[in-house]
Amino acid sequence: MTTINSTQSSNKKYLITGAAVIAVAVAAYGLGRVYPPLGPVEGTIAPAGRYVSPQIGEGDVALGDTSVAELMQTDVFRVMVKDANFRQLVNDPGFAALASDPSVISAIAANPAQFAALAKDASAFRSLAQQAADLSAASKSNLADVSALSVMAQNSAAFSKLADNDAAFAALAGNSKAFAALAANHPSAFAKMAQNAAEFGKYANNLAAFKVDAANAGKVPAMAGDAAAFAKLADDSAALSALSANDGAAFKALGANASQFRQLASSDASFRNLQVAAELMGKNPAFSSFGKNGSALADAALSASKFNSLAALSALQGQGKLSASMQSALDQHGAAFSSMMGNSKAFSALAGNQAALSALAKHGPALSALSGNSNFRALVGNPAFGAALRFGNVNAAIAQAE
Repeated sequence: MTTINSTQSSNKKYLITGAAVIAVAVAAYGLGRVYPPLGPVEGTIAPAGRYVSPQIGEGDVALGDTSVAELMQTDVFRVMVKDANFRQLVNDPGFAALASDPSVISAIAANPAQFAALAKDASAFRSLAQQAADLSAASKSNLADVSALSVMAQNSAAFSKLADNDAAFAALAGNSKAFAALAANHPSAFAKMAQNAAEFGKYANNLAAFKVDAANAGKVPAMAGDAAAFAKLADDSAALSALSANDGAAFKALGANASQFRQLASSDASFRNLQVAAELMGKNPAFSSFGKNGSALADAALSASKFNSLAALSALQGQGKLSASMQSALDQHGAAFSSMMGNSKAFSALAGNQAALSALAKHGPALSALSGNSNFRALVGNPAFGAALRFGNVNAAIAQAE
């Protein structure tokens, strides 16, 4: 834990990026690929009758059908063979290897600058691909906790402040039902409790005293500013039951982390984020695992640059796989790292193909120029495109178009 704590402050800035990376990667894994390829005649790709290849024989098409020939009849293909950047790519034999897996080339086309930069150092690319595979495997073994990651990725604004308030995060996660009850049904009272958290620690193990004071809130300085809200809370048996759980642990958490809760409720906007985060934690049981060991657990999750499950974190930490380069990758190459995690087997294979990596590093500008081209994205996402490159049909079409 000493090692983890020593890097906590420098790593917290990676928190939300890490959560988004893992959530996106797991979602991609569930779909089976990062960017599903379009079919040969899907969408607006209609036969154009512009090109007939003399080179396609019955046994030439690995897909066992006429998909290559059909692809090369489309308007999309006809437009792309006239594009200078596209021609530059297909004239490099390494690009055929790069485009052999539609999910891989589609992911690269979505983030060409990041992948091209990574490919300039083949050793680093291989290392990153291996780290992505390790992290992917560790994350997938804890899918319940990954659901919490997804919630945080989709609500990053609400959780962003918790990156600097790890103890408050642990307190919220460990007492999610109590704080969720306050956030959802008694936001005004919750705001006062957060702003004056030190005054509420005394109610741990003494719910009866809290109920009496809440019913007479006008006479209690910490509650007087919103007596009606506390009176309403005093009459809510379900909320009081949640607050009394575990010997009033929620009250104890407030008192123990008073300065952090005060900061989280320092403005209307800040409190709104706290309120949303508390409600989301209460709805998702997976968050409870982050609070079972108090602030130590939150520290570990935060210092790992992501809200990942502690089981996954411990596995990577123990194996020496939670490296500085992995943390740097989350910050600098988050989208690329996410794609690698979502299709780790394919990217591991790519990492071992020097010709493909060389083509990727060399043609970064061309890929970047084409990345926003819907025709290019549709073409490389089609499985027939890789076959057309392998059999030389694309180069033949380009020669015929000249």
